[in-house]
Amino acid sequence: MSYEHLREQLRPKHARVRAVELIAAAVVGVVLNLAVFFTRHALFPNARPDWFGIGVAAAAFIALLRLHWGMPAVIGSAAALGFLWKTI
Repeated sequence: MSYEHLREQLRPKHARVRAVELIAAAVVGVVLNLAVFFTRHALFPNARPDWFGIGVAAAAFIALLRLHWGMPAVIGSAAALGFLWKTI
């Protein structure tokens, strides 16, 4: 029994899978870079810490992980707090 035929069938599929993995890794890298960029500019504008923003981020983190709130509730609460903070 020869495995040469099987090897030839698997080789192109492996190359396609590898290409998809590389594209996925590039997309993850871009998303991570954007997350760091926006976090840095939102929490540290003008190289000074925005303590309100840091507090809201910490509260959102706790609401997501400890209180098991849903994402829409956390985003809505954070947006409402930010709106009240800027208007008052």
